[in-house]
Amino acid sequence: MIHSKVANVHNLAILLLFANTSHAQMMDYKVIATLNQTLYTSMSVVVDDIAYPLKSNSTYPIIFSGEAPIPKSGYRYAKTANATGEQLLEPFLRSPQAIESTPHEFFNRTWNKHPNARIPQVYSATSPRDRVVSSLHKDDEIPTIYFSANQTALDLMHRSYLVDPVTVNTTVSYISLEDAFQFKNVELSLAGRSSNLLAKLSYIFKIQKKESLFGYRRIKLRSLGFDPSYVREQVGYDILSSAGVASTEFSYVRVFMNDRELGLFGLVEAFQNPWLANEFAGGDTSYKNGYLYQGEGAPSSANDTSDLAYYENNITAYAGGQYKVKEEADGESKDNFQPLMDFTKFIAEAPVNTSDAAAVWNKTMDTEAFLRSMAIEVLAGYSDGYIINSNNFFIYQNPKTQQYIYIPHDLDFCLGNTLTNISRLSSGNYTDIWGWDQRPLIKRIMLVPEFQNRFVNLLQEMNEKLFNIDVVRPRIDDLADMLQEDVSWDRTLPGVGKVNYIQMLRVLNN
Repeated sequence: MIHSKVANVHNLAILLLFANTSHAQMMDYKVIATLNQTLYTSMSVVVDDIAYPLKSNSTYPIIFSGEAPIPKSGYRYAKTANATGEQLLEPFLRSPQAIESTPHEFFNRTWNKHPNARIPQVYSATSPRDRVVSSLHKDDEIPTIYFSANQTALDLMHRSYLVDPVTVNTTVSYISLEDAFQFKNVELSLAGRSSNLLAKLSYIFKIQKKESLFGYRRIKLRSLGFDPSYVREQVGYDILSSAGVASTEFSYVRVFMNDRELGLFGLVEAFQNPWLANEFAGGDTSYKNGYLYQGEGAPSSANDTSDLAYYENNITAYAGGQYKVKEEADGESKDNFQPLMDFTKFIAEAPVNTSDAAAVWNKTMDTEAFLRSMAIEVLAGYSDGYIINSNNFFIYQNPKTQQYIYIPHDLDFCLGNTLTNISRLSSGNYTDIWGWDQRPLIKRIMLVPEFQNRFVNLLQEMNEKLFNIDVVRPRIDDLADMLQEDVSWDRTLPGVGKVNYIQMLRVLNN
């Protein structure tokens, strides 16, 4: 960024504004920015070294816009302190454009669109998956999300999350290069468990019924606080998608809250209505979903972990905190754990060495989806999933077939970022991974020869076609290039939470 004293130049530019624009061909300029009111009080666009004022949008306060001539040599945006003339000027020149209007450009970013290499599709989607076509995840740009709310309520939300979580009513603006949407009465709260112990917090917001952001009402904003590379979750979800596994997709957004810059976040879908219809019914609004259960590892309130063990004749044991009914089946009770209990009973009692064993398993669960997910856990060194931590997964009962479907999520601890000894993840022998011989579903399904053989084949195929540096390097290199300026910006921001190292260690070691 360029800081300079340009009071005289700025005043001259204003005088010249009217003398030089009467015959010039004009265009509209639009930039996303915030002003620190104690220093910078106005925005302008500098076209061919002449500054033209920009005004804040009444609906979207972080959009500044105005009319100025089409540039001959180039243009840049500037923040100015009117009292002193001190100016914060973009240190690069944007290319001349002969258009009616710029897109919503972002202050101090050298690019608007950044085409990125994609990881090739290795497997088609498993049969129950029928994902809706949506524009929520933009791979070649970074949209902006702006929360406007009572600052006292926001401060309370940030301070009290460990004791009494607070939900704040907000107005949310979503701004991409070409679009701008605004939603009123949006519920905002903190998200995650271990991430809430960081200075940079994660969030979830819920849009009112009959409204949506590209077909989704509940969106999570991931702080990326455990990953200094900022790319692991993106690549992890890319791999799940390439393998045809049902889960959320992932993209990046810049986040503002009132006048505060919060930084670069990951955007993922929350696994709640209408997510099931979007993932398994192509977005059909009349879809009648089945039960969706969330495995939460071993929360402090639980006596057991969500390892899918069968609690014989004890359905109340499933409600101890290790599982959550994330979505009830259409028209059914919210607190019904019977389908989950039935599934764990099947795991404990299903045949493993009979001629029809594979057929019996395939009728009851989507075994291919589970085996693909476990192969990815092994090859990605995913240390916070089902194998190592009996955590971060959902079990969905397909209402049409009654099949159970395994759905992984939350991929920040993978690809070298780990909660466990990395040597046990990279030995080349998947049976060395802690938890492999302890998880009931893995222990039982691997006793079926067809599934054992399929799992080994998946490991070999994915190792060659997905976990191959020649395959993923172009994607990683493009993401790193795209994020470089935003990561530098993000690291300058102080965060709104308070790091609690003691509680963080307790959560991570739970």
